[in-house]
Amino acid sequence: MELIEIFRTVKKNVIYCIILNMIAAIFSVAASLSLTLFVQRIIDGKYIEAMYMILLNLGLYIVAYSFKYIYSIKKNKVKMLGTLKYRKYITQIIRNTESRIQESEYISKLNNDGNQVENAIELIFNLIDAILYVISAFVGLMILHWGIAI
Repeated sequence: MELIEIFRTVKKNVIYCIILNMIAAIFSVAASLSLTLFVQRIIDGKYIEAMYMILLNLGLYIVAYSFKYIYSIKKNKVKMLGTLKYRKYITQIIRNTESRIQESEYISKLNNDGNQVENAIELIFNLIDAILYVISAFVGLMILHWGIAI
């Protein structure tokens, strides 16, 4: 069983994870931009507006981390379901084989393979996370550049 097949079985949760992570990345970049606006307001001497920018920054970070928390819950669910699916698949293969494997050897192999599958799923999610944050940061830098140029 390939990792792609595992993701296909839990694709609804994977899509939720990607959307939640994308929203969290957007809000994190927006919070960083509001911090830049805070500094700009301080330099301009507009202290009341600077206070609003700090409050906006705080609110955006709270929203971003809320989405990040929901994302981590969904990601753990995908890891759990993927590992469970893999273990069921391996168990079925071993039950269908004619040769008997010692039970301890089977359990050891199953746990080791299950951990590798879980680590592979985590790696894929980390890759998706990095890509989404880089894209969001790039868009944020473009917005910041256009805002300063205007």
